[in-house]
Amino acid sequence: MKKISIVALSILFSVVPSHAQDPLFDEQFDAFVEKAMNDWKVPGLALSIIRDGRVIYEKGYGMRSLETKEKVTTHTLFSIASATKSFTATAAAMLADESRLEWNRPLVNYFPGFMLFDEAATRKVTITDLLTHRTGIPRQKFFSINAPATRDEVRYSIRFFEPSADFRQAFQYFNEGYTVAGDMIAELAGSSWEQFIRSRIFEKLDMDETVFSVNDLGKERDYATPYITWEEEPERLDLHDACILGAAGCIISNVDDMSRWLIFNLNHGRIGNESLVSERNLSVIQSPRMAIQGSPGYRELSYQNYGMGWFIDYYRGCLHIHHAGVLYGFSSQVSFLPSVKVGVVILANLNGTKLTEILEWYIYDKLLSLDQIDWNGRYLEEWYSYRARYKAYTEQMEKDKKPTPDLSIPLDGFVGKFQSQGYGALEIYLEDDTLKTMMLEYECPFLVSGPDSFNLYHPVEHSGWPVSFHANKKGKIDTLMVQVNPGVKAITFVKTR
Repeated sequence: MKKISIVALSILFSVVPSHAQDPLFDEQFDAFVEKAMNDWKVPGLALSIIRDGRVIYEKGYGMRSLETKEKVTTHTLFSIASATKSFTATAAAMLADESRLEWNRPLVNYFPGFMLFDEAATRKVTITDLLTHRTGIPRQKFFSINAPATRDEVRYSIRFFEPSADFRQAFQYFNEGYTVAGDMIAELAGSSWEQFIRSRIFEKLDMDETVFSVNDLGKERDYATPYITWEEEPERLDLHDACILGAAGCIISNVDDMSRWLIFNLNHGRIGNESLVSERNLSVIQSPRMAIQGSPGYRELSYQNYGMGWFIDYYRGCLHIHHAGVLYGFSSQVSFLPSVKVGVVILANLNGTKLTEILEWYIYDKLLSLDQIDWNGRYLEEWYSYRARYKAYTEQMEKDKKPTPDLSIPLDGFVGKFQSQGYGALEIYLEDDTLKTMMLEYECPFLVSGPDSFNLYHPVEHSGWPVSFHANKKGKIDTLMVQVNPGVKAITFVKTR
């Protein structure tokens, strides 16, 4: 039998979290979680609570599948969505430690063919700019859900994304910038982004159950079914493979593995006696880089900043480092309060639920021994008020509804394939007297809004984009214009057949 050194034991016990349940989180806590889940119609949820380098409470609640009635466990896998970004920023910090990447060196020095829409920004843009969302380019949701074929295509297409703010002057959340940054980081390391994250982080932290794609989920795996609330009750969504997002949001994990990630961050990038990333460069990504516009809303919260892969603010006087994620039926919240050495992971299988944030605050109030704030009541009141306003608005819109505008040609004249430069193609077809196209595996209708004008509506996003068709001199539709973002020029799609 091999002897185990004291150092090896130290590393072993630092990697494997203790799972002793803290008496602070008792039946009353469970009752609160279950009531709040019912309030927000959340099918299933798992959470992990960390204090002083160990897991003090970890549990699954509810159902990972409403159809099969299988319960959530601490090993149930959920998409963590944009919480993936903290892994990408940490990978950059690792390369900075090795002098293979400089935070403020222009990317064209590493990748001469890389281009942004603006020539001056192309010459200046750095990895820091991409990781802090300060390129001036707004979120490109239309591009992402129009399914680019490869991540190389994302890097090429970024040159067509018109900025809506001056370079380095505003925080504008930009998923595609992270996708590109992650692959650049990996390329400098001579690897793929997935290989780098797995070998340099997952394997070191024993995050053995975490994967990058739904294709890695075999039938025997414990993974959650995604849901969304169209009306009152949750409805099932198909599992969405976010591999095209890559470094921006593709990781699928559970609270058991993610607790290891939080312990690593609370321990300043160390596992036992081994440092995976320097405290200096970890501090670079966990320090404020860009101010975020908008009021905090409540006096217990502060104005927000963004570091790299982390949002940074204060909760009731404590520095609060965190990142949430929402992706097609899943919601995540990953956060920690470094000054008091506590952290929380919350994963749920409902699209965009406020419950992850409510539970986070509830848990921190308990950990900090502060008077409990009724965050659930506050958010429910906001939600009910919003629903009442929205109902009144839609009812008024229905009363004021004007007759459907006449189109210049029959609907079948708008059918065809339209191609853009940088934003892919739209295949438009006619079904049940409605023009439709497929975007990210969902059927999206063109809702008539004016003469030869429509709103291209995406059902999961609950939003759409203004679209106008234009005819040539022969009266045939030959182009369509899509307003992908406010404040920028509409994108031209040319009919190819």
